[in-house]
Amino acid sequence: MFQSVENGNGFGQALQKPNLVDKCSELTKLIEKHNVKTLHQYFSSIVHQIFAVSCPGWNLQQINPRIRPTEFNCVKEFLGRQGAMLRMVHKLQSDANGPCYEFPISMLPPSYHQNADPSMQTGQRMNTLLGPWPVTVGSMMFKGQTCIKLSAFEFYFYHFARYIINPPVQIASHQPFLGNVQNTTNDDNAYGTLLDDYMSYFLPLDGPCPPALQLSTSTESTVRSSPWLSPVSGMLRKSPVKSSNTLGVTQNEIWRSDILVSILVEFWLGLSIVKGSQKLPSEEVVGSIRRLVKHVHHFSNANTFSLSYSNINDSVMEQFKLRITSNCLQPKLFDFLVYCFEVWPLSASFRIVLETWLSYIQPWRYTDTSAPFNNADMRLSSSREIANAWYGFISRNLRFYTKLFADVLARFLRTDLSNHANSLLLYRVAKIFSQPNLMQMIEEAEGEIDKSFKYMPGSYIASPGISNIRTQAFFSDELSNLCKQLLVVCQQALATLRKNMDKGNTDFSSKVLMWIGLDSLAEVGGLSGQEGAMKKCVQQLQDAMKMLSDLFELPIPELDDSMSSSVGDKSNPLGPDAADCVVDDNGQVQLTDLGKYQLMNNIRKLPVHPKCDPELQPIRSYENAMLVRSLYKISTALTKKYSKQIDTLCQRHDFVGKFCRFYLLPYSDSKSPAVKKQFDKPRISLRFLAHYRTLVYLFVGFAILNLLGYGCISSLLYFVLFVILYCIVRVLIHE
Repeated sequence: MFQSVENGNGFGQALQKPNLVDKCSELTKLIEKHNVKTLHQYFSSIVHQIFAVSCPGWNLQQINPRIRPTEFNCVKEFLGRQGAMLRMVHKLQSDANGPCYEFPISMLPPSYHQNADPSMQTGQRMNTLLGPWPVTVGSMMFKGQTCIKLSAFEFYFYHFARYIINPPVQIASHQPFLGNVQNTTNDDNAYGTLLDDYMSYFLPLDGPCPPALQLSTSTESTVRSSPWLSPVSGMLRKSPVKSSNTLGVTQNEIWRSDILVSILVEFWLGLSIVKGSQKLPSEEVVGSIRRLVKHVHHFSNANTFSLSYSNINDSVMEQFKLRITSNCLQPKLFDFLVYCFEVWPLSASFRIVLETWLSYIQPWRYTDTSAPFNNADMRLSSSREIANAWYGFISRNLRFYTKLFADVLARFLRTDLSNHANSLLLYRVAKIFSQPNLMQMIEEAEGEIDKSFKYMPGSYIASPGISNIRTQAFFSDELSNLCKQLLVVCQQALATLRKNMDKGNTDFSSKVLMWIGLDSLAEVGGLSGQEGAMKKCVQQLQDAMKMLSDLFELPIPELDDSMSSSVGDKSNPLGPDAADCVVDDNGQVQLTDLGKYQLMNNIRKLPVHPKCDPELQPIRSYENAMLVRSLYKISTALTKKYSKQIDTLCQRHDFVGKFCRFYLLPYSDSKSPAVKKQFDKPRISLRFLAHYRTLVYLFVGFAILNLLGYGCISSLLYFVLFVILYCIVRVLIHE
């Protein structure tokens, strides 16, 4: 593929430029200079290098306007809607005698290969599986062929859509112009910017027409009736008209918009809808799908009179809008979201999937507020007359409001709602479904379906995987019970948060260290720094519970003993925060079925404690290593020398015996009875003096006494007296 550019006409030298800015500059000059016949020879090689087909590519996902502004602007100008690359695409598209470009079948989405019937001929398979794809290859494909034939426009956007699914492998030695690779989000990299640019151009929201790309006056521009357009697209086309100052098509043709949306939907939403597949789409793919959803909503809500396709009659435009939403985007998006809700990890990364769903079910958020004739005042309102404007969309997309709502509630049951990120997602869902008139319209739409047992004409066109599934009723007993269980889980999460906040409030020493600016010396695992996040989490859970209970007219459950047992059971041998477990007859800790469920769903964890002598546990980050080793030697020597006296003191039954047992019996972090029994011999332990916090207390105490005028010896005596009194008080409180 790539050898064809090595010689002649300067394209080979341009593509081998080490700098991306020089590469774009040279290619722009060559594209403007050469005629269509020459451009045909190098078009596929240029596309392959940009989108990393046979080389590392241009790494559009790594080009960031803040980190690499020069390269970002250069790529945006070259590949943008008015750039040299799209001018080249439209030059080639306008050539009626130009060749087609081969796209390997192996690079099509996985759903094609999974659902293909090996007994079919290739052409039959393509027609059956691709359906509304913008390529009619049945008459062009034969059994055994490995490629499909595409026009220049289709070839470019097939590779553009596929690029994000299979990002290039970084090969620094082959790509000197890339510099340092930085992780960027889809919101600010070159690929996301180009996606927004293309959608804004081919699905415009306002303006009389897309800005015309001027072709060279020396280039013949004839429009051909593309044989690769789908039959569905054909009803939206007007008769081609020759033109020399447009993109090779007239303003009243919308087949390019149809093709672009179809390509993006098939490549991105067909990525993971494969039975038995364990592959998840990347967060960047899901983010791009959300951008597509939002722009399609903006386009569908735009007033027809303000669209660039002003020469198309309103009925055809409305058919086009209905096609790209209900017939093209809706079925595949539903399958995609069901799949992601089921298999996506129980982590904060689920937010991008949830936001994609919430964006689709709220088309009223994406209205044009600047146009004189618009839907700006048609957002979901407490006025039913205004809200009725969205009843058609809700009825056509009822499964998005019922089935997916049930799926997300079931998912929240397996999620740690005491985590701020997860509680925020639950709050978002509850708030959106509590919008005025939404529940009433969902209930009415369900009533219409119950009467007819089928969807209204022209509404939901199900994909093959869900065509026979009846809509789950929103106010069914099943969903109500699911919500009731979720309210109990929310109460348990609230109890966990309040307990953790109380624990943080009683940690006086950590607060003192943070107050004097020594945060790093506080105990590892301190909660004071998370107090603000926990307060927000509590408020979000309380608000979500209130909205869900109002939604289903359910009482908010009180946290009784049966609920709190799984949150903080004091009889748990591993502690109240550990997964549920019991101690068997042999003294070994065993997980219960509830504990296994908590571990598998990351709701609870098991504490990790070394099964060794407490004096020989690993040195912590908050301990001085040299002091730990020195004090261990001193403690061992003292214990060995006075072992008989220590045993005698610990066996006494008076206060002296209690005092010695409290401080001389070893304390083990382990909750296991077997481990405790193994190391229960009394001994002297001075390891606490190696703790940085203890050292700070000693330093501050001596500094204060010195400032008060006490000498070293008197300060030491006062300090020893204070420590003895403190130790006696601790023993009395413990008893």
